[in-house]
Amino acid sequence: MMPYRFTSRRMSRRFLLSGAALAASSLALQACVAATPTAAPTAVPAKPADKPSDKPVTAPAAAGPAQPATRALVRIAIGGQNPNSGQLELAKTFMEKKPNVSVEYQGYQSTDHGDFYGKVLTTLASGQQIDCIGVCTEGTFLWAGKDVLIPLDDYVKRDRQVLQEYFDDVSPNLIRPMYYQGKLYELPWGYNSQTIYYNKKMWAEAGLKRNEKWTQNDFLDAVTKLNKGTGTEATAGRVFGWSTGRSNRFWGISIPWMFANSSDLLAPDWKTSTANDPKNVEAMQFMQDLIHKHKVALGPGAIDEQNFFGSGKLAMFGSGRHGLRAVLNTGFKKDDFDIIYWPGWKQQRHQFGTCGWSNMKQAKDHDLIWEFNRHSITKESVTSINHHQQGTSTPARRSVAHDPKLHEDGPENFKVYYNSLDFAEGSDAIPAPAEFADIERIWLKYQGLILANETTAKEGLDNTHKEFAEVLKNAKGGKLAYGSKLPGISS
Repeated sequence: MMPYRFTSRRMSRRFLLSGAALAASSLALQACVAATPTAAPTAVPAKPADKPSDKPVTAPAAAGPAQPATRALVRIAIGGQNPNSGQLELAKTFMEKKPNVSVEYQGYQSTDHGDFYGKVLTTLASGQQIDCIGVCTEGTFLWAGKDVLIPLDDYVKRDRQVLQEYFDDVSPNLIRPMYYQGKLYELPWGYNSQTIYYNKKMWAEAGLKRNEKWTQNDFLDAVTKLNKGTGTEATAGRVFGWSTGRSNRFWGISIPWMFANSSDLLAPDWKTSTANDPKNVEAMQFMQDLIHKHKVALGPGAIDEQNFFGSGKLAMFGSGRHGLRAVLNTGFKKDDFDIIYWPGWKQQRHQFGTCGWSNMKQAKDHDLIWEFNRHSITKESVTSINHHQQGTSTPARRSVAHDPKLHEDGPENFKVYYNSLDFAEGSDAIPAPAEFADIERIWLKYQGLILANETTAKEGLDNTHKEFAEVLKNAKGGKLAYGSKLPGISS
């Protein structure tokens, strides 16, 4: 899902956003978030509450002329060197509601999610304060399993009446993977699900018709018709029907095909491996054949997908809404392309990853962090975040995701983004147990070998299964099964 862009530079910065400066202008805001040296935390109430206060949270009254002498500090860890425009806007609007609060983003420039989480853990071990952390599916179980977060169940129970409007507006599929061992640790504000982008002109020239119930065989027929010429990506006139990914990564390459073939790398509770399931072998053989037998697809990392798509050298590629901005940056207009559901096989379920804010156990004021969390999921905040980020994730709220104003430069069938969650039974989160760092490392090794045709699909998945089993031998699992009720939320 991913709302964070990771790079390989190793550094971190803190961004102190002052409520007074933010009230001035967007230019003042940008000046306010320039990198600053690490500073001692501003004094805040000494003892955090282990339980939320009994009084329901309500919107703060308008600020009076007098300002408190002491400002509360909310320190938030995020992936990436700088907070993005959506995060800045979220902090700005929160501080407008809470004029006695400052929000500080501590950015971690990281190679991937595992690197990000490892760096934050190092910060915690050094004794530095972090109150809240932006967590996506790949890190939810990792963090909850390390007992550094507080569950949100008591807060949700207390504020259930106010939150009901939110729960009615969000697919339960997005909330379900945010439970660990029956406890809720996040509420989603955004996510990405894997869909397919296609060049409309190329489809028309190939005689292809849009069919949302298309199958894996239909997909193979389509990429074969869309493919033009032979040779490499550098060959003049060469057009590839498909690309398996811009890099060898966990997200969005192989797992969507496993999902469509009614399988997964892990069991539904993420406690045991199912990597060498024959249906996974079939899915990986299909991918290997697209590259090496049918020669209609490029392997991971061969091209920059969006640029090739925009230049007319690639007919289709897989992505969530996070791929939209890069497509538009190539000069493509909304009428040049569209999106469609992932093809069905034995099922037509979709892979997704979702993100929210988690409350750190070491936070000095848990109630204040909960207020920030609640602020982030209001309709106004979700709308504002996605407007400022301009197409890096799909809003978790259905009403916002389906608002045409958000998609004025996006694809005609933009509702596919959100409807992919419920289009077919079984759409689920990318597998991410507490042991995700090792699971990711192992899978990238064997996925790379299989797609490079350096091992067979069966041998690669047998080896994956053996190594997964070793990593997961003491795993606790804890994921809620698809379709199960949400503890404390479902009636």
